Amino acid sequence: MKPNEQQKKICELIKSQASFWMNSNDIDSPTHLCDIDEEVANLELEEEMESELSFALKELYLIVKVMK
Repeated sequence: MKPNEQQKKICELIKSQASFWMNSNDIDSPTHLCDIDEEVANLELEEEMESELSFALKELYLIVKVMK
């Protein structure tokens, strides 16, 4: 089954956040965490799904951040 429009939007969000981290001048900036919350909120998901997606993206960001 092909992904629906909501799934595609989530995939685009993941790609854009990862690109932002990759091209950042400061991977340690707390702005990255705020951006995740803002971008996830823009998707207008159900509250539980919004929380889960935000948590997952923050965890992924923190994994990327600690790799040195």
